[in-house]
Amino acid sequence: MNAESGQEQNRADAIARIGASDAAAAATFFPPERLGGLLFEEAWLDWLEKDFVAWLGSKFIEIHLAAGRMASDRIAEIDHEIDAALSETARRRSRAAAMPYLEGRTEVRRQPQWVKFLRAQKAGEIPGHLTSIFALQAALFHLPLLPALTAYVNFEGANGLAAMAGGERLDPETFAIRHPEGLEAARRVFRLSWDDDDSASPTGHLACV
Repeated sequence: MNAESGQEQNRADAIARIGASDAAAAATFFPPERLGGLLFEEAWLDWLEKDFVAWLGSKFIEIHLAAGRMASDRIAEIDHEIDAALSETARRRSRAAAMPYLEGRTEVRRQPQWVKFLRAQKAGEIPGHLTSIFALQAALFHLPLLPALTAYVNFEGANGLAAMAGGERLDPETFAIRHPEGLEAARRVFRLSWDDDDSASPTGHLACV
């Protein structure tokens, strides 16, 4: 990653946390539940491959693109799809981890898609998972897709690390430097998403590749 793309990623990380800078709870990635939870690196690589690359990253992309089309109903459907794919404990963590965003993001409260999502979540019509709200707010702030996806995966990783006994709480930039596997996984998911859709072009969404 060059200096310019690094600055773009830092901007994406900062914007992704506006209004919820204290959001530090583990969500779908929780090291103690993976491979015995003794080694962070093993648990991290396992989650990246079996969850993020396998299916969760593509759900993030679908929501980001659906927000660009003002397709609120599709966003709700994907949120339910995420809910169905997660374990019961991961569901609870993911919904709890999303609450700082749902409660604190004043900058987008007048956005129609945000209002619709929030009302549906409060009414119990959708679960309101962290992946969904992270992708939605990234799209509403017009963050390019790849930096937004990378910000999300590093958020999951950093919060998962902090959840371990004695785990170190790192800022996004430091975590990304120490654990570049997150960026590589985001790149893989990004490229796979366009390979699966020959009618689409990644040009308008590409940054920091």
